[in-house]
Amino acid sequence: TPRPALTGIEMFKLLATGMIVPPEEFNTLLHEVKKEVETRSGTDSSLPRILFWGCVIDDAKLYELIESSGADIVTDDTCIGTRSYLRTVDTSGGIMEGLARSYFEEFKCPRTDLGPGLGRYDYVLDLIEEYGVDGVICYALSFCDPHKMDYPDLRDYLQEKEVPSLLIDDDYSLSNMESVRSRVEAFIEILAQ
Repeated sequence: TPRPALTGIEMFKLLATGMIVPPEEFNTLLHEVKKEVETRSGTDSSLPRILFWGCVIDDAKLYELIESSGADIVTDDTCIGTRSYLRTVDTSGGIMEGLARSYFEEFKCPRTDLGPGLGRYDYVLDLIEEYGVDGVICYALSFCDPHKMDYPDLRDYLQEKEVPSLLIDDDYSLSNMESVRSRVEAFIEILAQ
C-alpha cells in the first residue's frame, strides 16, 4: 500500500496553520506545499492505516505519538480537518445562504443533529474505504459533550462494520501521554497482525 504523500503530522500542522493565518497566506502556503509534495517519491508501507476521529485538537503531540508508534494517519474526521474541507458549498442561492446551510445543516459535527440511526456515520465508512483504513483512533475531550455522547454510537457503528477503534479520553492537557502511548501501541500492534 502506498504511503501518503503527507504524513498525518504534516497535514495536521498544515491545517492548524490554516486556522490562524489569513486565507490569502494559507492559499499561497497550500500551493507551495503541493509543489513540494509532488516532488516526493512514493514509498510502500505495511504500517497500519489510521483514521483519526474527534473534536478540537490544536496540539500535534497526539499525532506524533500515533505515528511514532508505527502507524500512518491517512485521513481524519476532526473539526479542523475533513469536516471543514471535504464538502462542497452550494452557492446557487447566494454565498451567505450557502455558507450558512453548509455550517448549520451539512457540517458533520456531533453538535449538529443529523437525525437518529447509525446511518449518519456512513460518511466515516466512505473515508475508511477510500483511504484503506485499518482502524480508527477516536479523541474526545472531557468537556466536549457532543463528541462524548456521539462516541458510543460511532463505536457501535464501527463494530457493526468490523472496523477496530480505540477511544482516547483527554482533559485537553495531554498530561497522561505515557498511558495513552501504551494503549495506542497495543492497538497498533493488534492492527498490524
